[in-house]
Amino acid sequence: MSEVAININKILLRSIMNNKILLLSIIPLFFGYYLQDNIFIRMLSKVTSNIPEFIKDINLSKLFILLLPYLLAVVLFYISNIISASTMPKIELEAVTNLLDKIIQSIQTTKKQINVNDLVLHIKKIAGTKNVYRIIVTYIIPTFVLSMALIYNFLKNNTKYGLLVIFMLVFLMLMTIKVEYDNLGDAYKAEESVNDLYDEIHEIMTNLDTVVTSNTKEKEMKNIKLARNTTHSLFVHGEVTNNTSTYGLQLLSIGIVLSMNYMAYRLYTQNKIDTPVFVSIALTSTLLMDYYNYCIHAVGELIMNLGRHVEAVSYFSDFKIKKNNDVNKHKKLVINDAYIKFENINLTYGDKVIFKNFNLAIEGNKKTGIRGNMGCGKSTLLKMLAGIIDFKGKIYIDKQDISKHNCTEKLAYISQHPKLFDNTVLYNLNYGSNLSQREIEKKIDEMKLTTFFNSLPNKLETKVGKEGANLSGGQKQYVALMRALIQNKQILLLDEPTSSLDTSSKTIFMDVIRSITNKTIIISTHDQELVPIFDTVIKLEEEKKKNVST
Repeated sequence: MSEVAININKILLRSIMNNKILLLSIIPLFFGYYLQDNIFIRMLSKVTSNIPEFIKDINLSKLFILLLPYLLAVVLFYISNIISASTMPKIELEAVTNLLDKIIQSIQTTKKQINVNDLVLHIKKIAGTKNVYRIIVTYIIPTFVLSMALIYNFLKNNTKYGLLVIFMLVFLMLMTIKVEYDNLGDAYKAEESVNDLYDEIHEIMTNLDTVVTSNTKEKEMKNIKLARNTTHSLFVHGEVTNNTSTYGLQLLSIGIVLSMNYMAYRLYTQNKIDTPVFVSIALTSTLLMDYYNYCIHAVGELIMNLGRHVEAVSYFSDFKIKKNNDVNKHKKLVINDAYIKFENINLTYGDKVIFKNFNLAIEGNKKTGIRGNMGCGKSTLLKMLAGIIDFKGKIYIDKQDISKHNCTEKLAYISQHPKLFDNTVLYNLNYGSNLSQREIEKKIDEMKLTTFFNSLPNKLETKVGKEGANLSGGQKQYVALMRALIQNKQILLLDEPTSSLDTSSKTIFMDVIRSITNKTIIISTHDQELVPIFDTVIKLEEEKKKNVST
């Protein structure tokens, strides 16, 4: 079995190659800037160098010819914008979709545990790619075209001046990159400080009951004020440094433009260039300075977006996809007796040993309770069987190794805090199935849960909210359990299902479990009241001791 890391660069490149027309949009862009900032300026220079001659026999045709390069440039810019506007979102969304597919594969094959907030944050960084493209086409390309025009005019007439112009422009570019890179370091420190401040606020509000009952409000506010002052200091330092360096770069660019104009003047007085070329250099260099002033901030934004891209590349490179060549890997699990056997299971979390050479057998088509103290591995046992976490050893269902079979069609795992989609109760019940509302209502009635679902504000059309926020913990348990029954899973794994239920809801839950037949139900629980519904109770700590003594 081999592992392949997720490569964002390959995913983006594939998305770009699937939408090659975006690359074609750069061609009209180059020609547009060439017409606008080179040809048009040259023609305008000829006019301004001898205005009386131009206006002597001026007419619409003459004005149209003068403006033609500019008008053509506008048309080319429009074509380029239409292409990029229709293509960039497609590339971004296609890349994100392909990335999500690979992330799911990675989690499925490696059982990697993830922080969802961090994951989404890094996925969003992929969107920065379009900002890189925007900065390049809006600022970098026109600045490059103007620079090439100036270099050409100088090299054509004086090689020494031409090389000097190249040196000055390269020096200006390198200084800009260095200064903006240093400024970004200060900006990142300020941003980290802001994040720390809001993390502290989040921590206080999450534990607000404890803060109030412990009478520690003044202490927490003092900490917030200290964090606020630190953040303010970093922001002030960053802004002052950034403004100072920006003005410094602008002064440097003015000095370089004046130097180029002086060299052009020297060439003009030496009769090496004529008046139109001299005016052209003056106009082009002035326009270059204008573009450059925009570029100063654009370069900083470009470096920042590239930095975020590098962070995303590094983050997702830790996601591996296991390539399994075993022909049985996608073979469907066939369940007859649902006899489950754990064989030589080993699992550690850090230095803590959860299971060591652990063996256990669970009879199928029965209701089994897994009991034991907190931390003994009850939930972990269910997660291993569900294929959520990785482990060493073998688990068999009817003598079939679950690592070599697709168990998802036959097995459902319901966590202590089920997560639901931000949609209706009906959508969540029907997720993974394709039944009509009438068929779902019939199954609900069979489980004697019609009264429960009708008690919801809008019955099956009730919006559950993000992660089921509009429902209580018990209501989410019922939705998740009913979904598993609608999907007709043959093995149900329930992790502490009654922890959020009141006495009345618990009674209903126990009645539902009792009414389920011809299924294997395994429940991890601390709840002594559930014992009567089990056919078998496994005391996990005792089973682990048996394995040690064996």
